[in-house]
Amino acid sequence: TNSSTAEGGEWTGYVPGEEFTIGENITGIRYIFVKEVKDKAGNTATETLKAGPYIFDNTIPEIKEMKVIAPETGTYKAGEKITIEISWSENITVLQAPELILKFGEGEERKATHTEVNGSIMKYEYTIEQGDNGNLSLVDYRGGIVTDGINIATPEIKELGGNKIAADTEGPKVT
Repeated sequence: TNSSTAEGGEWTGYVPGEEFTIGENITGIRYIFVKEVKDKAGNTATETLKAGPYIFDNTIPEIKEMKVIAPETGTYKAGEKITIEISWSENITVLQAPELILKFGEGEERKATHTEVNGSIMKYEYTIEQGDNGNLSLVDYRGGIVTDGINIATPEIKELGGNKIAADTEGPKVT
């Protein structure tokens, strides 16, 4: 049994600086149990000590899906709000929201606004502007700090699923 000196006595059954390997993508909990605690006079503590749990999580959150959840499939004019939902592989905390860049047809790139996080779901909104014309597509998903509390995710763009949205902000032309 290894021991380590602690303030007021000695701990036996504790392995100081013990290292162990947890493989890739393995999540677990480790406890450290102290078998015996003695003070400097040699008196043994009457209670058992337990430290922990120590949580080990090597699984980095990943994006499972990006999809339009509102409005329904269709063509919309300026002023209509679009909601995009991003599903992650586990519950997340957003310390800084990544930028979600989208565009309609061959138009200008636009930035959607991050609106909420609930468990493993992030939501973004974008209001169609004058000049947005064509089918909605995602251009980039970058930056930000998204974490599961231990690991930091790297945002990456996925194919946009869900409702198919197009914008038409030009009035009819009479010829």
